[in-house]
Amino acid sequence: MNQHEEMANIRLWAGLALSHFDLEQGLLPCAWNARLTNRMGQAKCSTSRVTGTRTVTLEFSSQLWTRATPAEREQTAAHEAAHGVVWLKYGPQRRGRSQMDHHGPVWQETMRSLGFEPKRCHNVSTAGIGRKTAQLSCGVCSAPLGACTPKRAAKLAAAYTINVRCCGKVPGASLRIKRIGSGN
Repeated sequence: MNQHEEMANIRLWAGLALSHFDLEQGLLPCAWNARLTNRMGQAKCSTSRVTGTRTVTLEFSSQLWTRATPAEREQTAAHEAAHGVVWLKYGPQRRGRSQMDHHGPVWQETMRSLGFEPKRCHNVSTAGIGRKTAQLSCGVCSAPLGACTPKRAAKLAAAYTINVRCCGKVPGASLRIKRIGSGN
């Protein structure tokens, strides 16, 4: 599928979310954003200071989108559409006085009503995109640990111990670092 067809699918998800919550069609414009190298998508929400009108633009990573599976793409489109719906219907959600609660109970219920598990993060590899040109793996069990900048990889390797999700505390020196992308 090319990017125009993919964007049509994203707009379809946005339209379904709007109709599910009886909101006017066209309130969730969607666009590609080549600058997104870590996030699959984002909902840019704002309120006009003059009229008080709330608006949302859904943006998606053109670089990560091609690496994602169809299920990850659907999850991301629904995830961002849920943010847009919550913003349009309820405005900013807060946890306490000042801290925003973007993935709070209202968003979670919105995701469930759209038929998705309220999941926060994606698992699409960001390796080789932007500045992340160091691929990390555990020196104990060889499990992949993701990508980061070469500077961050060097700091982790120099640490006495680091906590990794597969093996717990391991010596920083055991971290395996593989340079990828054009920065080799």
